Amino acid sequence: MINPAPMRANGTKTHVPITSSSSEFLNAYRSDLLIRGFWEGSTDTIIDVRVTNLDSKSYKNLPPKKALERQEKKKEKKYCKPCENQRHHFTPFLVSTDGTYAFEARSFLKRLAKLLVEEWETR
Repeated sequence: MINPAPMRANGTKTHVPITSSSSEFLNAYRSDLLIRGFWEGSTDTIIDVRVTNLDSKSYKNLPPKKALERQEKKKEKKYCKPCENQRHHFTPFLVSTDGTYAFEARSFLKRLAKLLVEEWETR
């Protein structure tokens, strides 16, 4: 469900209708990147990045992958439905300060590597 009154960076509330542009969407939901055609042809992909210190008190009783998985699920809960409504793909990109990548981040990096190889081979 889309939050009816997300906050802008300047602290004012805004409503993002389904017909809003991608830049308004990015502003309202404060995601980090929009990449055109990353996962699929002409579909935009919204990327939200989070770097986590897994040595902090809040994660000390969790295995690293489980902590990242929980954060990934929180990001998906926040962004997936609004992205779907905008006809965007959403990819949470979570990485720890010691270099552990969450599942979606690893998938993203594999896809990026594949696209770069394809691009470089055509040159």
